[in-house]
Amino acid sequence: MSVISYDPLELGRRAATLAMERIGDPSGFVRQITLPTWIIERGTGERPPFD
Repeated sequence: MSVISYDPLELGRRAATLAMERIGDPSGFVRQITLPTWIIERGTGERPPFD
C-alpha cells in the first residue's frame, strides 16, 4: 500500500507558530501553509494472504 508522507516535526513547528500568532492577534488573517509531501510507493499485498 503506497502512502503520502510528510515531516511531522515541521508540521508541529508550523502549527505552534500559527497558534502563537493567533493568540497574539486573534483578529488576524487566517493563514494557510503548505508543507512538502512525498509518496512512498509500496507494492500491493506485501504480506502473503492468510490461509
